[in-house]
Amino acid sequence: MTMTRTQPRRGIRTRAGHTLMELIVSMATATFILGGLSSSLYVGGQALNQSGTTQRAEADKVLDRFVADVEHALVFLDRQPNTVTFTVPDRDGNGQPDTIRYAWSGSPGDPLTYEYNGSAAETIADDVQNFNLVAMTRTMTAPPLVVSSTDTSGSNSLFVVADPDLSEHAEVTMDE
Repeated sequence: MTMTRTQPRRGIRTRAGHTLMELIVSMATATFILGGLSSSLYVGGQALNQSGTTQRAEADKVLDRFVADVEHALVFLDRQPNTVTFTVPDRDGNGQPDTIRYAWSGSPGDPLTYEYNGSAAETIADDVQNFNLVAMTRTMTAPPLVVSSTDTSGSNSLFVVADPDLSEHAEVTMDE
């Protein structure tokens, strides 16, 4: 069996791969394209983060104001899913508790408003998408009080203890 080798024809050159120059040009082109894509994604991401940061900062400011007011609430006059009215200690120096009201219509895009002592509603946040106070509501019951009266040397002492296991108590002495 004889093997014959085929020889390439003269004038036609066969190539087993790419030349070094072709590889360098294709890598430079790919680098340029990827660089452009990554920079456009970065710029787009920064623009998106800046608008989100502004909205988040505004929402945090409104939430901080709301929490500060609620922390000082004395009595809640009205608690609805989108509205809350409560009194806080005197802020304007008239000796009377002040009334604060936060309200939202419930329609996405409407503003959140703030009223102080029945004054005109002030918009504190525009384009509100959700403001729900249902989770804020909880019912609490006080522990039962243990009341006892003792007679010591002609006066009545009244002991009020919220928890019988506690050693501390309040004593009120009334002379007859």
